Amino acid sequence: MLNDFISNVANDIYTRKYDLNPQSTNGLKVIVYAECSPNTERESEDEGYYLLTLFFSVGGDPTRDHIFGIPFGTEGMDKLRMDAEMDHWVTTLEDDDSFFLQIEEYMRRAKLWEDALNREYLDGKDNIE
Repeated sequence: MLNDFISNVANDIYTRKYDLNPQSTNGLKVIVYAECSPNTERESEDEGYYLLTLFFSVGGDPTRDHIFGIPFGTEGMDKLRMDAEMDHWVTTLEDDDSFFLQIEEYMRRAKLWEDALNREYLDGKDNIE
Protein backbone atom coordinates (compact mmCIF):
# COMPACT_ATOMS: atom_id res chain seq x y z
CA MET A 1 0.00 0.00 0.00
CA LEU A 2 2.08 2.89 -1.24
CA ASN A 3 0.73 6.32 -2.04
CA ASP A 4 1.66 10.00 -1.74
CA PHE A 5 1.60 9.70 2.06
CA ILE A 6 3.12 6.21 2.58
CA SER A 7 6.43 5.51 0.87
CA ASN A 8 7.32 2.16 2.48
CA VAL A 9 5.69 -0.58 4.57
CA ALA A 10 7.99 -2.74 6.70
CA ASN A 11 6.63 -6.25 7.05
CA ASP A 12 9.61 -7.82 8.75
CA ILE A 13 9.14 -6.48 12.30
CA TYR A 14 9.06 -8.97 15.16
CA THR A 15 7.61 -7.90 18.53
CA ARG A 16 7.49 -9.48 21.97
CA LYS A 17 5.42 -8.17 24.88
CA TYR A 18 6.68 -8.51 28.46
CA ASP A 19 4.36 -8.00 31.44
CA LEU A 20 6.57 -6.95 34.33
CA ASN A 21 5.93 -8.24 37.84
CA PRO A 22 3.97 -5.51 39.70
CA GLN A 23 6.06 -6.27 42.81
CA SER A 24 9.05 -4.92 40.89
CA THR A 25 7.23 -1.77 39.71
CA ASN A 26 5.57 -0.43 42.89
CA GLY A 27 2.33 -2.24 42.10
CA LEU A 28 2.00 -0.71 38.64
CA LYS A 29 1.06 -2.74 35.57
CA VAL A 30 4.04 -2.10 33.28
CA ILE A 31 4.36 -3.65 29.84
CA VAL A 32 7.62 -3.62 27.89
CA TYR A 33 7.46 -4.06 24.12
CA ALA A 34 10.59 -5.31 22.38
CA GLU A 35 10.56 -4.69 18.62
CA CYS A 36 13.16 -6.24 16.36
CA SER A 37 13.61 -5.29 12.71
CA PRO A 38 16.40 -5.10 10.13
CA ASN A 39 18.71 -2.18 10.91
CA THR A 40 18.16 -0.05 7.81
CA GLU A 41 20.35 2.73 9.23
CA ARG A 42 23.50 0.67 9.78
CA GLU A 43 26.61 2.31 8.44
CA SER A 44 28.97 -0.67 8.32
CA GLU A 45 28.96 -4.46 8.22
CA ASP A 46 30.32 -4.46 11.79
CA GLU A 47 27.18 -2.79 13.11
CA GLY A 48 24.33 -5.13 14.07
CA TYR A 49 22.12 -6.39 11.26
CA TYR A 50 19.04 -5.97 13.46
CA LEU A 51 17.76 -3.08 15.55
CA LEU A 52 16.10 -3.85 18.87
CA THR A 53 13.92 -1.03 20.19
CA LEU A 54 12.30 -1.14 23.62
CA PHE A 55 9.13 0.76 24.58
CA PHE A 56 6.91 0.64 27.66
CA SER A 57 3.42 1.57 28.78
CA VAL A 58 1.87 1.76 32.24
CA GLY A 59 -1.51 0.92 33.72
CA GLY A 60 -3.28 -0.15 30.56
CA ASP A 61 -2.62 3.19 28.85
CA PRO A 62 -1.82 2.43 25.20
CA THR A 63 0.70 5.29 24.98
CA ARG A 64 4.20 3.84 24.60
CA ASP A 65 7.37 5.62 25.66
CA HIS A 66 10.72 4.83 24.07
CA ILE A 67 13.35 3.29 26.37
CA PHE A 68 16.27 2.69 23.99
CA GLY A 69 17.34 1.10 20.74
CA ILE A 70 20.40 -1.04 20.13
CA PRO A 71 21.80 -2.73 17.01
CA PHE A 72 22.69 -6.42 17.35
CA GLY A 73 23.11 -9.72 15.57
CA THR A 74 23.81 -11.01 12.11
CA GLU A 75 21.65 -11.60 9.07
CA GLY A 76 19.59 -14.75 9.21
CA MET A 77 19.48 -15.14 13.01
CA ASP A 78 16.88 -17.70 14.04
CA LYS A 79 13.95 -16.86 16.30
CA LEU A 80 15.47 -18.53 19.38
CA ARG A 81 18.61 -16.40 19.19
CA MET A 82 16.53 -13.25 18.63
CA ASP A 83 14.32 -14.15 21.59
CA ALA A 84 17.40 -14.65 23.79
CA GLU A 85 18.78 -11.25 22.78
CA MET A 86 15.42 -9.55 23.42
CA ASP A 87 15.07 -11.30 26.80
CA HIS A 88 18.56 -10.21 27.77
CA TRP A 89 17.94 -6.53 27.09
CA VAL A 90 14.54 -6.51 28.80
CA THR A 91 16.00 -8.11 31.93
CA THR A 92 18.72 -5.42 32.11
CA LEU A 93 15.94 -2.93 32.90
CA GLU A 94 15.55 -4.46 36.37
CA ASP A 95 18.83 -2.88 37.48
CA ASP A 96 18.46 0.33 35.46
CA ASP A 97 17.48 3.21 37.76
CA SER A 98 16.78 5.45 34.77
CA PHE A 99 14.05 3.03 33.62
CA PHE A 100 12.22 3.43 36.94
CA LEU A 101 12.62 7.21 36.65
CA GLN A 102 11.02 6.96 33.20
CA ILE A 103 8.07 5.12 34.74
CA GLU A 104 7.68 7.87 37.37
CA GLU A 105 7.83 10.55 34.68
CA TYR A 106 5.26 8.65 32.59
CA MET A 107 2.88 8.54 35.58
CA ARG A 108 3.48 12.22 36.38
CA ARG A 109 2.75 13.21 32.79
CA ALA A 110 -0.40 11.05 32.69
CA LYS A 111 -1.65 12.70 35.91
CA LEU A 112 -0.98 16.21 34.55
CA TRP A 113 -2.86 15.35 31.36
CA GLU A 114 -5.79 13.87 33.30
CA ASP A 115 -5.94 16.93 35.57
CA ALA A 116 -5.91 19.28 32.58
CA LEU A 117 -8.74 17.38 30.89
CA ASN A 118 -10.76 17.37 34.12
CA ARG A 119 -10.30 21.15 34.51
CA GLU A 120 -11.49 21.73 30.93
CA TYR A 121 -14.51 19.50 31.52
CA LEU A 122 -15.41 21.15 34.84
CA ASP A 123 -14.97 24.63 33.33
CA GLY A 124 -17.22 23.67 30.41
CA LYS A 125 -14.42 24.12 27.88
CA ASP A 126 -14.38 20.55 26.62
CA ASN A 127 -16.09 21.46 23.29
CA ILE A 128 -18.49 18.53 23.63
CA GLU A 129 -21.88 19.32 22.14
